[in-house]
Amino acid sequence: MGTHLASAHVLSSLRGWVALELPLLLGIGVALCAAAVGAFALRQWLRMRAMEELAERLGLSYDPVDESIPARYAFLHATGRGKGREGRNVLAGTIDGHPVRVFDYPGAGFLGRTLLVLEHLGDFPELRIYPERLASKIAQEAGLEDIELESLEFSRAFCVRSQDRKLAYDVCNARMMDYLLRHGDLAVELRRFCLVLSLGRLVRDIPARLQQLAELRNLMPAYLFRNQAEG
Repeated sequence: MGTHLASAHVLSSLRGWVALELPLLLGIGVALCAAAVGAFALRQWLRMRAMEELAERLGLSYDPVDESIPARYAFLHATGRGKGREGRNVLAGTIDGHPVRVFDYPGAGFLGRTLLVLEHLGDFPELRIYPERLASKIAQEAGLEDIELESLEFSRAFCVRSQDRKLAYDVCNARMMDYLLRHGDLAVELRRFCLVLSLGRLVRDIPARLQQLAELRNLMPAYLFRNQAEG
């Protein structure tokens, strides 16, 4: 009998504590959620300001949101086949005479990624070049062949995939391979009229990556584009 009375007393005390403390606990939960939302919003605002200032410094235009991005670049592997709804913090203009766009793309992961796209006059099948250390993390794409080039050093450092072996050999010429070996962290995508690099969220890395993107385009043989125009 005493045990039952003790249990009832404990249960009654617990209920009383919950009744008293529940509003406080709910208040703390709401406050934490509000703080997290506020921190995320502040982070987004700071990034917008940083990207806008970078655009001004580089002589590029700035648009906080561009809803045409997913449709325009839906064919690219880097955009996740157009799963995002919009491009954010979009910089646009020319670098070394080449049209470029830089944008945050929320289609991959929680924070997404920043994509740098150079548009050219070609229309090429897909070619992907990325460090060999990433090969195990990137699934084999249907229709893309692993291509071994003549340079053993380059083949050990980079994975090259395409459905067009000749294009891979033409793009990965001696000067291109030498450049990529000196910049071993670059992951490059070429498809249709786009040459693409992707990077993390550090705004300070964008100017150097844009310059590298233009240099990669300039290392592509001119005859590739002449053949496209004549074809």
